Order: sequence, then C-alpha cells, then structure tokens
Amino acid sequence: MSETLKMIIDFGFKELKFNKIEAFTYTENENSKKLLEKNGFHLNENRKDLDHKSNIIFEIENANS
Repeated sequence: MSETLKMIIDFGFKELKFNKIEAFTYTENENSKKLLEKNGFHLNENRKDLDHKSNIIFEIENANS
C-alpha cells in the first residue's frame, strides 16, 4: 500500500497540480493512520468530517507549490 500511496501522491502533485491532498479515515483504523503518517500526511485536528463523525482527516501539502 505504501508504494501505491506514493504513486497517488506523485500523480496528484505532478500531473494534477494539486496544492494539497486530503485523506479521510476511520478514527480507530491504526494501520491507515500509520500509513498516512509514514508517507508525510499529518492530522488536521481543525477539520471535521461532517458526514461521518467517526472519521478524522489527514493532509499533505505540495512542497513545490
């Protein structure tokens, strides 16, 4: 999964020119949280998923923008 996530991040920033990528995950999904953090995402404690209150939101910003 880590290789796939790296490819998605690369495609989002280089090809789609995104400034930021967000990832929504279930609060108790420890594997997902570890994967996101390992790949440079950080928890945005100020954002809430209003549709799914048991989710938390991680994000990564494009260092080249």
